[in-house]
Amino acid sequence: MIGLPDLRQLVLVAIGWWLLPNVFSHSTPTPPPRPSSSRTAPRILRVELSKLDIGAGDHVTGEVVTSPNVKTVKALIVGESINLTRSRVGHFPIFFTVPTPVPFFFKGNQSVEFVALDASGAKATKTINFHVH
Repeated sequence: MIGLPDLRQLVLVAIGWWLLPNVFSHSTPTPPPRPSSSRTAPRILRVELSKLDIGAGDHVTGEVVTSPNVKTVKALIVGESINLTRSRVGHFPIFFTVPTPVPFFFKGNQSVEFVALDASGAKATKTINFHVH
């Protein structure tokens, strides 16, 4: 059986808990969510090309492999911008045929710059050098 002093203490604790629940709470409040500053930048992981020494009529294939957040990839070559079509997340196939005859301005050492963009417009670039004969 509970004695009168014990009953008073129990009643006081119950009233205190009911009136001031945070005083008796030992849990910490949940902090507000932080803005996402851990957004990962787009990356070009690798560029694969079947040939780096090409000539008239050659078929060149390959692939640009990117981080999953990349939405588009462009190839910038001899003043032209070519959009690559995404086959699946992070994979952009490359396939083209070198024109016959090869235009004089295209012969020699060339480079192609691949530009990967995420949804926010952040970009990553990678340049590949090749030779046209």
